[in-house]
Amino acid sequence: AAALSAGMDNAIAGGGKKMNLEGAWQVRVTPYNCATGVESTAAAFDSLLKFEKGGTMTETTSNPTFQPGQRSVGLGYWERTDSDFFRAVFLAYIQYDSVIPAPPAPPPAPIYTRGVQTVDQGITMPDNDHFSGDAKVTFRDVKGNIVAPPTPPPGCAHFVGVRMP
Repeated sequence: AAALSAGMDNAIAGGGKKMNLEGAWQVRVTPYNCATGVESTAAAFDSLLKFEKGGTMTETTSNPTFQPGQRSVGLGYWERTDSDFFRAVFLAYIQYDSVIPAPPAPPPAPIYTRGVQTVDQGITMPDNDHFSGDAKVTFRDVKGNIVAPPTPPPGCAHFVGVRMP
C-alpha cells in the first residue's frame, strides 16, 4: 500500500513526475491592471527567485520603479497545491517614502509609501525548467493600512520563469 501511495504521489504531470520548484529562477514580470487586464509591457522587469526545500523562498527584483535602497529583499514561503501548481507568498519592506525627482522629471514616477509589499503568486509548471503564473501585489503602510498601489505597477502581474543552470 505504501508503494502504491508513493507511486500515485509522483504521478500526473511531466511524464508521470511531480514538478520540482526547488532551485533558483530567472523571472520576467509584466504588471497589469487588475480591473481591466491591460498589461503594462513598458513596465516589465526581471526578478530572481530561490525556492528552498522545506518551503521557504527568497526574492530580489530589478524593478526600476523603486529608488536605490528603497525596497528590501523579499522573504516568504511556497507550497505545492497540486502536482504542477504552487502558491508562493513573500514580503518585502519599503524602507522609505519615494522621493519625487526634481524637474525635469521622467514620466510620472511611482510614489511608494514606507511599509510592506506582499506578493501572492499562483505558479504553474509545464515542465521542470519553466513556470508561469499571476501575482497579486498589495502595499501596506507602517500601520498596516492598505495603500493604493502606485502606477506602475497596478497591483497585478503575469510572470514567466526559467530555471537557472
